[in-house]
Amino acid sequence: MSSKRVFITGIEGFTGRYLERYLRGLGYEVSGGALSPSAPHHARLDLLDKDSIKAAFRVKFDYIIHLAAVSFAMADPAEIKNANEIGTLNLLDTLSAVKFQKAIFASSASVYGGGDAPMSENSALNPQSIYAQSKIYMEEQIARSGLPFIIARPFNYTGAGQSENFLIPKIVRHFKDEAFVIKLGNLTPKREYNDVKDVVRIYEQLLKLEANDEIFNIGSGKAYSIEQILQILRRLSGRDIAVQSDAKFIRTNDPALLVCDTAKLLNYGITPCSGDIEALLRLMLASD
Repeated sequence: MSSKRVFITGIEGFTGRYLERYLRGLGYEVSGGALSPSAPHHARLDLLDKDSIKAAFRVKFDYIIHLAAVSFAMADPAEIKNANEIGTLNLLDTLSAVKFQKAIFASSASVYGGGDAPMSENSALNPQSIYAQSKIYMEEQIARSGLPFIIARPFNYTGAGQSENFLIPKIVRHFKDEAFVIKLGNLTPKREYNDVKDVVRIYEQLLKLEANDEIFNIGSGKAYSIEQILQILRRLSGRDIAVQSDAKFIRTNDPALLVCDTAKLLNYGITPCSGDIEALLRLMLASD
């Protein structure tokens, strides 16, 4: 059991909720911040307000895991840039005056764009969205900060409780509701859809590494098309659903493949995500 103290930004977001529960189960002391905190041990944290950050950091911590961000790639571009760029600068400025052992910053595999082969941490960056550009900017500022850091680049992941703004929860909801039709964009690009529980496990393992100033992909090396996801859900649910193509969901620059090279995780003794999409979809169908 650990007695280390961890502060999580975005602690009440999708990933933050899973991460807090997982770390507490391992014996960590966990605190964190959210824009509108709902728990007594959660502080108000607005990354666009330096005084808010300083107030939240009055609690002592050994590690910080920075999850707070606008992570919905189709959100308002100004909102993305404010949260992911200006918010990062404000956070780094405040952290420079705080004593702690290590920070993990959640970036995104979207920085790679995509390609014909699995993406390693050394693959060329080719952002295809404002969201991906904001994550590259974040990484650049972190690298210049002089702070002890690990940058994590998770490939797509999901799970019960994720907002239905995101693709897999949206599709699962339509099957749960026994809908006859769903409006979607491109069905053929292949992406990873990993389990959030695997992602938070790997975050905790990265905390314990001796390594600093490193970048780690978080993924499984297993990718699926939306057509494959639909086929699995049809089989699991015993229901059919028709697909209507909707231009507003189609991205003209959508790469055909974005999949993780997991070699670096394995080299550090960390088990990658399982990539067991059928088990994950079965769990999401059964969840409330």
